Amino acid sequence: MGRKNKTYYKDLHQQAYDRLTEMLAFGESKKEAVAEGTEKDKIFSVNTYKSYWKHIKYFLRFIKQKHPECTTLKGAKKYVNEWLQSRADEELSAWTVQLEAKALGKLYGIEPDDEDYISTVICPYLEISSNYTITEITTKLHNQTQNIETLWSGVEALDYGSYCKNQITTLQYDQAAKQSELEAINRQLEDNPSSIELAMSKRKAEGVKAAIEGKIEIQTYRYQNGIEFQSWVDRTLDIMLDKYDAYISKLNGFVTEEYFHKNGDYYEWAYADYGEYSTLLNAELQDQLDAVAIGWYSINNGVEELSVAGSTRSNMLGFSDMFTFFAFFAIVIAGVSVSSEHVTRTIYLLLIRPAKRYKVLLSKYLSCILTTLALIILSFGAYLLASVLICGADDLSLPYLFVSDGAVVEFDFLRWMLLRVLYCSASVLFLLTMTFTASTVFRNTAFAVSSGLFTFFSSILLSTFFRNSTLYGYLPFPYFNISSFVFNDLVTLAPETISRMAGEIVVYPTFAFIWLGALTVVCLIIAFATFTKRDVTNT
Repeated sequence: MGRKNKTYYKDLHQQAYDRLTEMLAFGESKKEAVAEGTEKDKIFSVNTYKSYWKHIKYFLRFIKQKHPECTTLKGAKKYVNEWLQSRADEELSAWTVQLEAKALGKLYGIEPDDEDYISTVICPYLEISSNYTITEITTKLHNQTQNIETLWSGVEALDYGSYCKNQITTLQYDQAAKQSELEAINRQLEDNPSSIELAMSKRKAEGVKAAIEGKIEIQTYRYQNGIEFQSWVDRTLDIMLDKYDAYISKLNGFVTEEYFHKNGDYYEWAYADYGEYSTLLNAELQDQLDAVAIGWYSINNGVEELSVAGSTRSNMLGFSDMFTFFAFFAIVIAGVSVSSEHVTRTIYLLLIRPAKRYKVLLSKYLSCILTTLALIILSFGAYLLASVLICGADDLSLPYLFVSDGAVVEFDFLRWMLLRVLYCSASVLFLLTMTFTASTVFRNTAFAVSSGLFTFFSSILLSTFFRNSTLYGYLPFPYFNISSFVFNDLVTLAPETISRMAGEIVVYPTFAFIWLGALTVVCLIIAFATFTKRDVTNT
């Protein structure tokens, strides 16, 4: 018999993921969505989605630990208040609790007119304590509503400058509040200078204050220069604001070593130790600041940054999807190359030639490689030509920007693309070599092709299985399909290193070359040793 309620066949994690991905609206106009009343069911920013999903996973982990009997997203809703209260009890920053409340509000579609809106979302967002009276709460809610209405009135009246000015005023208020908090922390440090918790709080307050100052600088630039709404400069400034928001979120989530070990179940599943946690988080923080630096360089030098260029350069990033096809192509031609000679008995015609056996096999191997590389190069050229014909070639002359040694560096875009194409080709050539070896050793086309496809798809499954392991970057499986993270433009990818991080996953280019090179050599040794020494007359 099947399940009585097939609606909840998916686990809680999958239900939440499906719900959140249904709301993705990257590239759509938020202003139009607001006008149509559909913005509550949409997520317009990649960074917002990543941030929401990160904190929603924390909530799901809480449900799994505290309420394992709960298997539906609808059933988990009643534990939202308990979760937010537990986060507040953990002495997380108000900003983090606010963000998590907003994430859950988006997940469950909680709106101001909902019955449980105040207790679930708005209270943490406004930092309302339990000591406030109903009148005080109502006043705060009213003020917040008025502020939002004031901000949007400028947009609705097509007065973008007014909107920006109001944003500056709001940010200045936040800056003053953070300065007061910092002064309070400094006073506490005078009494307790050895406190690690206070030192961490000071670092967070200083970092958040600096980020707010950066956001003020952005809005001031937008206001004083009369930046046109939805221009490429405006979109670049928006991305910079998102980077500062991500920086604040990550910084406020930074915990002390004592707290790290105290909540081992919460952190140690993903990190080997506090040193790794601290190193990776600091790297993520620096990535956000580097992205802001790239944004300013882009604006000051008239270089439309890659992530916001809705033209040929951004279209070319889609070439990564082609590498799955290239892998299949390489597996098929390699699987047929030698085994078909045995099946058709034409292998005897090759071996009676004066050329030595290793030369015969080498020629077939090189023909497979050259055919695959020719396909990749021709496809890249066709992809580029189609993009140019559709979107024009104006932006191809603009450089790719990245940060090296604290300075923004320009790099030729086409060269940047070609480096990534060649890098991704390494995994295709390995799959080709492995299938070629199977074809040579087993002399069965079906088995050779199947083994290649099995290796490709199993690597995806194994990569998913070890995704949260600290060993992920040291294992060979992630590098069997390098294109899955090399072309991820959400991360700054320096040409010298090719790739370092993809989302929350850490990969190492050096290990990619080591693993693929070593496995390729082993496969070739087996193939050539078998072909040169085995008597084919008995096949």
